[in-house]
Amino acid sequence: MLDLEKSANEIWGTVDGHINHWLEDRQALISSYYTLSGIRAYSKSSKPSYNKLQAFCELLVDYVSKGHFSIYQDLQLEAQTFSIDQSSLKQTYPKIEITTEIALEFNDKYDVEAEQLAQVISNLTCDLSKLGEAIALRFELEDELISIIHNRNKKKVA
Repeated sequence: MLDLEKSANEIWGTVDGHINHWLEDRQALISSYYTLSGIRAYSKSSKPSYNKLQAFCELLVDYVSKGHFSIYQDLQLEAQTFSIDQSSLKQTYPKIEITTEIALEFNDKYDVEAEQLAQVISNLTCDLSKLGEAIALRFELEDELISIIHNRNKKKVA
């Protein structure tokens, strides 16, 4: 959490660093997603690498958590600091919450022991598709928030 005693420039700089690291995490998540989705057929006999699926689930939960417990709070503080209307954050956050639920459902289903994976693997293609749509929407919404709240302050701190 950011220190409220910092100047507006310091707050912006800190948030900018957090966002940049988070967007790097996003790239890793996307790369991992495409690795999984690129495998054509899923069945008990031809399942994806268990380790790749587990690594993806970890990246997914880490990305989602960082958004909720760090980035969105940072953006809210920045909006307060620069006297920006926070209605976009308040309107967008419930939409992001829906994508969070989809991501957590995916994680709960596939972050399992290797022996349990055989029971759910046949649905992976469909579940990856649903998750892909949700995270694409999430990225779009997050980019809007970054643009509306963070990027508009770049000139103010320059």
